Amino acid sequence: MSSVFDRDDVNKAIALAASCLGYVQLRPEQMKAVREFVHASDVFVSLPTGSGKSLCYAVLPAVFDILRHSESSAAMVI
Repeated sequence: MSSVFDRDDVNKAIALAASCLGYVQLRPEQMKAVREFVHASDVFVSLPTGSGKSLCYAVLPAVFDILRHSESSAAMVI
C-alpha cells in the first residue's frame, strides 16, 4: 500500500468508514486528524471531553481497509 493517497479517495474512505460505524460524518477536527494520519503525518489530538477523539482511532482501521481494497481493485483494472 502506498503512503500517499488522493485527497478525494481519503475523504470518501473516511466518510464510508464513519457510516459503517453509524455516523453521518466526522467533525472537522476528526476529519483533519484522520486525514493527516493517513498521509503519514505525526498526529497529536487534543480535543475537549466528548468531542470524539476515540472515533478518530476507531475509524482508522476501516479507512485503511477501504483504501487498500480500492488500491488493489485499481491494480486489477490495469
